[in-house]
Amino acid sequence: SVAAVATVHSVAADGDAAGLVSAVSNADHSAVRHRLTRGDDPNALGPDGQPLVLLALDTKATRIAMLFVEAGADLRVRDRDGRGLLERALMLGAFDLADLLVERGIDLGDARPRYGPGSIFATNPKVVSWWLDHGLSPDVRDPYEAAHGGGKGFVA
Repeated sequence: SVAAVATVHSVAADGDAAGLVSAVSNADHSAVRHRLTRGDDPNALGPDGQPLVLLALDTKATRIAMLFVEAGADLRVRDRDGRGLLERALMLGAFDLADLLVERGIDLGDARPRYGPGSIFATNPKVVSWWLDHGLSPDVRDPYEAAHGGGKGFVA
């Protein structure tokens, strides 16, 4: 969990994480790659206490997020809204990142897709296709809607 990560890693843990924070904030791919290659912590937290991999996704810097994943970032982190890395990647249409997360062993359930009308998962054909390519049944129903008598399956 993010809370567990927060207790282990801090922005100033190595005295130089501010440089990594700055590189992510400025979407400086080469600087982030250099810092992670030299051993900066891929689970370092930003000034808001969120892992830097999430900061990269906040700024739509998916290639930078991939660097964090490749460097061993915790794949179980969630943003303040409870969305995991896979869900965030799919929301951005970052299928290369989503594939990398699957390759690295992320649980497909991490995305906790929402299937209702208007959801990114039900209305974006590329996301639907990605899910189907990764074995999600088109008959899967949103657990909340299923429990309340609603939900017609993956494609509403």
